[in-house]
Amino acid sequence: MLDYTLVSTRATYRMLQQSDIAAFLALVTRCHAAGPHSLPTPQECILATFRELQRNKDRGTLFVFEREQALVGYSILVTTWSNRLGGIVLSIDELHIDPRLPDTDLAADFLTLIAKVAPTEVCTIQVHVDAKDRRARDACRKIGFKDAGQAVLLMKPVRD
Repeated sequence: MLDYTLVSTRATYRMLQQSDIAAFLALVTRCHAAGPHSLPTPQECILATFRELQRNKDRGTLFVFEREQALVGYSILVTTWSNRLGGIVLSIDELHIDPRLPDTDLAADFLTLIAKVAPTEVCTIQVHVDAKDRRARDACRKIGFKDAGQAVLLMKPVRD
């Protein structure tokens, strides 16, 4: 869906390439370990996401954030249709910045750019923020995101 490179003064945001896989896996592992839930994601799941989005570009995009030729963050964007909104919703499934990187507002920079270049069929961008992560919520609100009024996200796995 979004298959191009975005450039700002803070970073270059581009599609993940095969040559990035080793660095990307290390980045995802660091980001997930530092996250609020600290749940490891099996590498096979991460690779399955990459393969799926490579094969089915209309389902989403996997961006990596690059500064000084090093991967410092990533975001997985997926699309769904919303009956209530009457259009395509671009969901930020994951957005992580390397926890070793000083706070540089990369997340806000990326989200601002995505909002500017979103395809015309996208009616809304949504981002899931951990309820305890006040800094992330405040950063999203600062660039125009609003509380959707959904207090809880419930999930039920259908396979192991």
